[in-house]
Amino acid sequence: MIRHRVNHPVSVVYEVLPVEVIPASPPREFVRTKDKVLASKNRSNSSGPLLPFYADGVYHNRSCYEEKLHALEEEYGTLMQSLWSHITGPDRRVAFTEIVSYVVTSTELFAFISDVAFEEDVKVPMGIIDNFEIHVSKTKDVIKNGKVKLENFAKLLDFRDDIVKHMQWTYRFKQVEKDRDHRDAFDRYCPYDNDWLCGSIISGDVKTNDTTCAMYQMLSRMTQINNTHERLEILAAFDGTDITDNDSIRLPIPNLPKNADCLLNGLRSRESVMENVNSKAFAALEEEYSNTSEFEFIRIHADLVTLQVDIRKKKKVLALMAPASDESKCVAIHMIIGILSILETQLLISQSAYAPFVDKKHGIYGVVFPRDIYQLAAKIHSMTTLSTCTGLPLDPSIEEELDNLRSKVREFSKKFYSEHEANCEKTYAGRIEICPAFEDRYLCFPLVPSYFPQDMLERATIMIKHLHWEHFDQDRLNFQLHVVRQGRFFWPDNLPDLCFNVYDDIVAFTSNFTDVMPSCFVERVLHELSPPWHIYSFYHFAGAEIVRHIHKVIVQQKSVPSDAAILAEMRTTFNEIFGNTLIYGRRANQLARDISNIVKEEIEGYDYRNEYGDRKPAVARLIALSIALSLDYSYRQLQGRQDLCEVIPEESADVPRNRIRVERKEYLKLYPTSNGCKHITRDTIRVVKVLYKPGKKCKETSCTGHDNSTPYLLLHPNLARLPILPKTFIN
Repeated sequence: MIRHRVNHPVSVVYEVLPVEVIPASPPREFVRTKDKVLASKNRSNSSGPLLPFYADGVYHNRSCYEEKLHALEEEYGTLMQSLWSHITGPDRRVAFTEIVSYVVTSTELFAFISDVAFEEDVKVPMGIIDNFEIHVSKTKDVIKNGKVKLENFAKLLDFRDDIVKHMQWTYRFKQVEKDRDHRDAFDRYCPYDNDWLCGSIISGDVKTNDTTCAMYQMLSRMTQINNTHERLEILAAFDGTDITDNDSIRLPIPNLPKNADCLLNGLRSRESVMENVNSKAFAALEEEYSNTSEFEFIRIHADLVTLQVDIRKKKKVLALMAPASDESKCVAIHMIIGILSILETQLLISQSAYAPFVDKKHGIYGVVFPRDIYQLAAKIHSMTTLSTCTGLPLDPSIEEELDNLRSKVREFSKKFYSEHEANCEKTYAGRIEICPAFEDRYLCFPLVPSYFPQDMLERATIMIKHLHWEHFDQDRLNFQLHVVRQGRFFWPDNLPDLCFNVYDDIVAFTSNFTDVMPSCFVERVLHELSPPWHIYSFYHFAGAEIVRHIHKVIVQQKSVPSDAAILAEMRTTFNEIFGNTLIYGRRANQLARDISNIVKEEIEGYDYRNEYGDRKPAVARLIALSIALSLDYSYRQLQGRQDLCEVIPEESADVPRNRIRVERKEYLKLYPTSNGCKHITRDTIRVVKVLYKPGKKCKETSCTGHDNSTPYLLLHPNLARLPILPKTFIN
């Protein structure tokens, strides 16, 4: 039954009429032509009158709907066909590959919503159809101008959001009474949106936007990968597995970026170090946790990030090949970029559907992303080569896998909305409050929404929110890691057993510590887990010192040595000091090469060669010597580190020795001063605080000790957060 609207002086009145249900569009093929346009394959041509139907809260004329839908199919089919035969001049080919990505992504989004409507026997909302009509007109202007802007790609994310909302309504509600904006009641974490958007522009016509995107990628990706390692450390702490990696040199985030290329180069080198650290941790934990949802939650996220980075790298390499390629090779390049854009579109949709929830208690939590989607996308990515994508028709095997991927995305999206989303919503504990001092506390360089183009201000605000959520979860994971380490060695006997995920149907790295412990203890732990901002864990000691010495020598000497001089002095100095000793898992020559690359990146990143023209040969020797002495000291400290040692605090000397354990930590604290940067190293046992004595009531509350034989101990935090350099770091 539907209602037909008639005029009324006071309100809107509806007249009830019968309606005929007409099937929506079926799935379509990758290649669209005028004879085989979007959704036209097997399209049903129903006979009889076309009556009104309900969509977007109002009723529409069905003939208008069918006419608009068919016109869009024709328009997108024509646009797609024009991509494969259009060859521009060499100077515009890189920009045209961005146009290919843009058109294919928008076409795939429209195709996806039509597929969902056909399978579920519903109608594409008229609002979405109207938006796509406007978008087609703008797309023609983009092709005519020969350039895509960052805000154009940001608009595609808005279309994706509308599609996902409709998909949620279709798969979960299918009722007019339900609120289509139900998804907006919860914060959802979609980091891939921001990574994809920041990597969408290859040609780099607007350097300001390039640098802003690179700054964002550096901050977000390093926090993400650090949070991945913290989750792995929680698993390791719970099981007692050692995943310590003493061979990796982890560098701090640069705080004075000069250009996008240097930032992205620095990001790649830092990512590779942490990916190596995490891969070792995955291998160490796989036997114990391989069948658990918590382990898979971490691993599938890491796998997806690797795949997405590989896709972007492949697109960029192909785009940069285009200017020097002949026409036949350009067609193949366009085909591959088109296929990779389809993969990205399906990942944008599926990861938005499965996007973890974010709240103030659980941080980032949700259900495991389907590995079937990842495996299909990875398979198609490996199949796309210049020899398999020479033109139309597309290789049948690739065409088949693309159809399988689209089908899997619809299948698993439906599964999430029908089986999992309600459970995640029931667990939701409220939105995270944005920290007023967020920029000063966490960001090495200023980054606000106004730095992005004005037309994408709303999307930029969402991106900055993601940074807030990532750092909030970093602090929260640090707390969870602390209490899991504590609970492994001491837990009151009359309390429920310690667990690091209190839910069966979702994955949330949230222990039961706050649920079973008195509130006064929780408050004290949170207080102790708020160290000064500029504190390094021992993992970051060496990297921070290397960077500090590089800048200190160059700024003091006002000279930048050549790359060859740096490498030569590094080899000579390291062989003299270290000889055949392994330092951070490397021989002297290998260590010299790795450190030389770090020095080169820092010099380029801060544009020192343009600032200091003088090249004194002795400066290379000073840099090499200061870094060598620092590495020798930091490595000796690292080798002598002990995570846990037995002590008896003064307040509880009567407690049996085997019941008291405390964490031992070496760290570097940087003190910004007017004269530069002082540093103090500590290799001591942190003071153990006894929150209450046996049988004695807490001052904050009336609760008493749970275990009358052993006081509750507060251990030193892990301090695993990424180091943030003080503003006066290199003065």
